Amino acid sequence: ALHTTLDERVQRQAEEALETQLAAIESGRYGAFEDRADSASLEGAAVALDSRTSGVLAWVGGRDFRRSEFDRV
Repeated sequence: ALHTTLDERVQRQAEEALETQLAAIESGRYGAFEDRADSASLEGAAVALDSRTSGVLAWVGGRDFRRSEFDRV
């Protein structure tokens, strides 16, 4: 049997939050954003941990695994 501490709801929220914030940065919402890389879009990562158990609740290694398989966590 496989046991995981991932929480589907927290995972979905982390994915949505990362995408929302990266899009806001790219749009200039927080000030001018200058893309200095040759990549198609800004990237980021997110991790959510349960402080009581140290279990990993969410793990987002990047913006879109289909476009980049690199895990930034």
